[in-house]
Amino acid sequence: MVIAALGISLFLYNNNPKTQVGITIGIFLTGIMVMLIPHVIIGGCAIRFLECHLVAFPVLTILGIFVVLCSGIWILKNLRKVNAAN
Repeated sequence: MVIAALGISLFLYNNNPKTQVGITIGIFLTGIMVMLIPHVIIGGCAIRFLECHLVAFPVLTILGIFVVLCSGIWILKNLRKVNAAN
């Protein structure tokens, strides 16, 4: 939900590159949290063959990596715009 809300606000405030960088940093950090919650913060159930370990953890990890990579590329792209404008 947080990533979706930040993504919507990213497209609503698309006229200012500095605002886009700030929102994208929020998406980047949320992507890191997506990976940390199941693996480090909460951990999951103790039985390794249940659905949380077999399905949910790999899906959250892949989605988290995808979000971090895409937002990292977006940050670098918009930082170049900000630096070119100054």
